[in-house]
Amino acid sequence: SMSTPAGSYTAGDCNVSPPFAPAINSRWCNALNAIAGYVSSAPAAGNRAAVGYFRHYTNHNCNGSGYDQPMVALGSLAGNYSGHAQVIVEQAYGGLNWAEPHDATPTEGALRGLAAFTAANKSAGRVIIGILVTDGYPTACDTNNNNLRAIAQNHFNATGIHTFMVGIEGADFSALEHWASYTGAISHDDANDACGASYATCHHYNVGNGNPAVFIAALNQIQQSVLSCTFQVPQPSQGILDPNLVKVEYSPGGQPPPIELPRVPSAADCAGPGWYYDNPANPTTINLCPDSCATVQADSNAEIKIRIACQGS
Repeated sequence: SMSTPAGSYTAGDCNVSPPFAPAINSRWCNALNAIAGYVSSAPAAGNRAAVGYFRHYTNHNCNGSGYDQPMVALGSLAGNYSGHAQVIVEQAYGGLNWAEPHDATPTEGALRGLAAFTAANKSAGRVIIGILVTDGYPTACDTNNNNLRAIAQNHFNATGIHTFMVGIEGADFSALEHWASYTGAISHDDANDACGASYATCHHYNVGNGNPAVFIAALNQIQQSVLSCTFQVPQPSQGILDPNLVKVEYSPGGQPPPIELPRVPSAADCAGPGWYYDNPANPTTINLCPDSCATVQADSNAEIKIRIACQGS
C-alpha cells in the first residue's frame, strides 16, 4: 500500500496583549523559527502548505470570512529553504510586526476559516489538514468550548479532514485537548512533554514556549500521524475497480492471521476500528479510523494490506 502526500493550512494566533508583548513575542519568535525549520526540512518535501494569522486584517469575521484566505497561499515544498518555503518564512517574520497591536483571540473565526479553506482545497490523491496554533484563551466571537469543538468536529464528520491543535504557553490546554479529541487527531504519547503535566497520552500538542526543536517534532508527528493512516487506492492493471470489493487487513506485529478492518461510510461513522473512503463514489484514498490508526501507529511491525477485487475487463 502507498501513502499519499499531504497539504496543511496553519492558522497562528499572533494576537498579543501589550503588558505581556515581550514574552509573547519571544514565544512567537520561537514558533516562527519552528515553522521556518519545518517547511524547509527534507521530510516536508512533496507536501503543500499555507499559513495564516488570527485577525491579521480588519475584515476578518467570526463566521470565518477572511480567515479562509491565508496570508501565504497553498504551495508545494521542495524540502529545503527555497521557493514556497522561503515565501512562508519571509511573510511569517514580517507578519509578527503588524500582529502586535491585536489583543483578542477570535478562535471561532480561525476554526471556521480553517474548515472552509481545507474543504475548498481538498483534492483527489492528496490529504489536507488544518493546524490551529494558539497561545491564548478564546476571548472574542463565540468562546463556548463545546461550540468551538463542534465547528471542527462537524468539519471532520462531513469531510474527513483532520484539524490538529497546537498550544504554546498561555493556551487553554484542556480546551485544546477537548477539541482535538473530536477532530480526527490521533492519540500520542508524552514525548517532549507534548501532553504537558496533565496527560500521559493526549490528542493535542503542547509545545511549551515554542521551542523550535519541540515544535518541529510536533509538526513531523502530525504529518506522520496522517500519512501513516492514509493510503492511495491502487488502480487495477485492467478491469474496473469495484469500491465495494476492497478489503483492508491489519496484521498485528506483521504476523498472521490478518484482521479484516470493517469499512464505514464516512469519518462520522468511526466508532471503533475501521476505515473509510475519501469519496465513496470515486475513491482515491483509504483512511483508517482514529482507533485503528492509533493501534497501527503503536505497533512498530504493523502490516496493512489492501486487497482489491475487480469486475470485468
